[in-house]
Amino acid sequence: MLEQVLTEEMIALDVAAAGWREAIRKSGELLCRGGKVTEEYIDDMIGMVEELGPYIVIIPGIALAHARPDKNKVNDLGLSLVRLKEPLCFGHEKNDPVKIVLGFATRDKDSHLVLLQEVTYLLKNDSSRELLFSGTLEEILEAIKHLAGGDD
Repeated sequence: MLEQVLTEEMIALDVAAAGWREAIRKSGELLCRGGKVTEEYIDDMIGMVEELGPYIVIIPGIALAHARPDKNKVNDLGLSLVRLKEPLCFGHEKNDPVKIVLGFATRDKDSHLVLLQEVTYLLKNDSSRELLFSGTLEEILEAIKHLAGGDD
């Protein structure tokens, strides 16, 4: 599933962002351009962090930006990847600074579970995680394809 969702069009590398809000917006813009979400969903992604704090910084250097499932603002399951040119602080005491922002959107509470399992596997694998931080677009896409094939 990851290979079908995290496509070349959903990845942007070495993106400049002035702060965490802009970094989240950049990940949401990829989803929006891909037809996955509305502009309002992007605002909701930022609002979640404003409301609940930097809980989206899930492991050192990586944030999973999202909002609540919403059938009115999410057209299709989506995942984007933005690698920031310069790491940014999101305010997380242990996992800052953030270099990778994954934008995530789902229409309901269940359809995304397989995708999140594959994302978790990608992030737990040391070599694929390192590729996210420093690899080329081609290397990242190959790692995603490799993961989809079930190889380690």
